Formats: sequence, C-alpha cells, structure tokens
Amino acid sequence: MLKSMTSYGSNEYVCEKYKIKFELKSVNNRYFDLNLRSPRSLIEYEDKIRLAIKKRISRAKIDCFLTVVFLKDDPNDVEVDLVFLRKYMKALSLIKEELGLDDEIKLEDIISQQEVLSVVKNNYENDEFLDIMLETLEKALDNFDDMRIREGENLKRDILNNLTAIEENVDRIKEIYINYTDEYKEDFMKKYNELIEDKSIIDEKRLEFELALLVDKYAIDEEIVRMYSHISQFKSMLNSDEAIGKKMDFLIQEMNRESNTILSKTKNIDISKIGVEQKNLIEKIREQIQNIE
Repeated sequence: MLKSMTSYGSNEYVCEKYKIKFELKSVNNRYFDLNLRSPRSLIEYEDKIRLAIKKRISRAKIDCFLTVVFLKDDPNDVEVDLVFLRKYMKALSLIKEELGLDDEIKLEDIISQQEVLSVVKNNYENDEFLDIMLETLEKALDNFDDMRIREGENLKRDILNNLTAIEENVDRIKEIYINYTDEYKEDFMKKYNELIEDKSIIDEKRLEFELALLVDKYAIDEEIVRMYSHISQFKSMLNSDEAIGKKMDFLIQEMNRESNTILSKTKNIDISKIGVEQKNLIEKIREQIQNIE
C-alpha cells in the first residue's frame, strides 16, 4: 500500500509516577531525516528511539517530540560542583580586579556555566520505564501510520485516474499513428510518381529503401510499446507493500522521456496535441509521487 510522507501522530501514557507523550510529524524528503527532541536526562535512550522509528519509516523529514512529566517526586537530582564554583568565582574576582571593573557578579553569571549545576539521573526503574516508553512510541507510530495510509490511498486514487487518462491517450496516439503512417506512404508515392515522368527509370529497391528510412525516422512504434509497459509497471507498484516512491520517480522520468520522443518525431498535429496533454498528466503524477514514501 502507498504511504504518504506527510503525517502526524501522537500517543500518551499516564500512571501514578509519570506521564510520557510522543508526538511525530513529518514532511516529504529524499532521505530519512529525524530530528529528535527529548529531555537531556533521557539521552541514553535516544538510540533506541531512533531505531524504533527507523524500522517503521524509510524516508521523510521527521520531527519527534518526547515529553516526560513526573507526577510525584522527580527521580533526578541537581548537584552543585562546589570546587569548580569556588575556582570560577575566584577567577571572576581576579578579572574584575585586574581590569578595574565595578560590575557585580550576578547569580545568572554563575548558573550559566554548565559545570556548576548538573542533573544527575537516578534510577528510573530502567527496564520498566524503557519498555513503557517504547510501547508508547509504537502506539504513536501506529497513529502516525494510519494517517500516512489514508493520505496514501488518496494519492493512489489520483495517480490511477491520471494513469488511466495517459493510457487512453496512448490508445488514441496509436490509432492515429497507424492511419497516418499508411496515408503518409500513399502521399509519398503519389508525389514521387508525379515528379518522375518516366516510370522506367524508377529503381524499386532504392525507392523501398528510402521509404523505409523515411518511415523509420518518424516511427513511434517502440515509444508506444514502452509507454504501455511503463503504465503497467506503475499500476503494479501502486499495490506494492514496499517503499516505492524512488522507483516511481525513476519510472515517471522514463514516461516523460518517451512522451518527448513522440512529440519530437511526429509530424501529425493531432498526435502533437495529445502529446502536450500527456506531458501535463505526467507532470501531475510526478508532483504526486514526491510525497510517497
């Protein structure tokens, strides 16, 4: 199934001790790009969180917010490095004296130094807390996935409609091409015969050779066959369970290339009109698949 790269999902767990909340939002991106924001005291769990998200999402730009609120006593302690603090104060006093400054040493000047105050994480009942946190994340990812799937189904519907229109256009091009090729041959022979009065000097083999070259120059048989093949492959991809956004992007480029070739080869105004419409439909699909994982 198709999954959109644009989504949002969240989940919250609450017990007597703490409240855990995950929020995820994403937009399209060529690669997997995760911006994880979590309390500094939980930094040791970030690798596990990243791995869990990476298993569920192959590419997108993702913002993940983890919030933990302790409803009773916070298990973290704040410690003061008194040895560093004394040295720091002494250094500030020396600077003031050396430069003859009258400025007061304020509390904010002291606590702004990370070495003075530090958060010491006590026991979170680690195994239990980690299991609950990862379970909360999985449920948030489930909600996140639900929205991706819904958006993906909408994209699939639109892409199928455009593919159907493209296929119908290829049918029209094929029909016109078959008719105008025969007409082109007849017109060529007629003009050739008019130019040469003495039919006895006509070299039939040479004529056939030149005609074959001329027809081949404007032939679009191969392009039509490849267009049908690309459309069939595209429809198969729409039912894939894999992340196929990149493959679709490559395939739509090939379809655009075939359409350009048809436009450059044909001398038929009706095919040219259809070809222009074709490129517009292909561009719509190209824009749509930019949001597919």
